[in-house]
Amino acid sequence: MSDIYTIKIKDSVNSSLELNSAATELFNEINKTPEKDIKIDFENVVFMSRSFTQEYVNQKIKTEKNIIEVNIPEEIMPLLKMIERSFSLS
Repeated sequence: MSDIYTIKIKDSVNSSLELNSAATELFNEINKTPEKDIKIDFENVVFMSRSFTQEYVNQKIKTEKNIIEVNIPEEIMPLLKMIERSFSLS
């Protein structure tokens, strides 16, 4: 069984996720790791902009990694789910 590579998004990016370029940079880091399973820990994230979320979901769809999201704050979950639904409809 392969190890699960964990990224604490507040340490890797910021506790306030605003720029879509930050999502691109995050996935550039993820795609360089040899592990197939990547856990993204959203603990202590206080804000996630729509543009960051759109690029995050776009990059998540494009990557060949298995993304496991944990500790997504309740305030952020509705936006993330809405963006994921919009991508699945297009």
